[in-house]
Amino acid sequence: MSDALVSDYRKILDLITNEVEHERRRQNGKFGKQADHTACIWAAILAEECGEVAQAAIAHDFDGFDTSALRMEAVQVAAVAFAIIEHCDDNEIKAPIA
Repeated sequence: MSDALVSDYRKILDLITNEVEHERRRQNGKFGKQADHTACIWAAILAEECGEVAQAAIAHDFDGFDTSALRMEAVQVAAVAFAIIEHCDDNEIKAPIA
């Protein structure tokens, strides 16, 4: 890959990463840290967000909507995935109580 392509890719990646970070801050402000979630709860949250991506994709493909909603939902999916990674790294995901 040429230096120019690498530079452009890094710029794009930086922009996307900044958007995901902004969304993480928004989620933390709205919901708090959510340290008591189990792995299953995190998976359900992520699946719900993925469902919203699917809805936006259907609206794009069949109703002629632009990609802005799809992109916004994808950023939210990435932010939830980051939250899961953060909690795994913090060892905060709780096992369900039997």
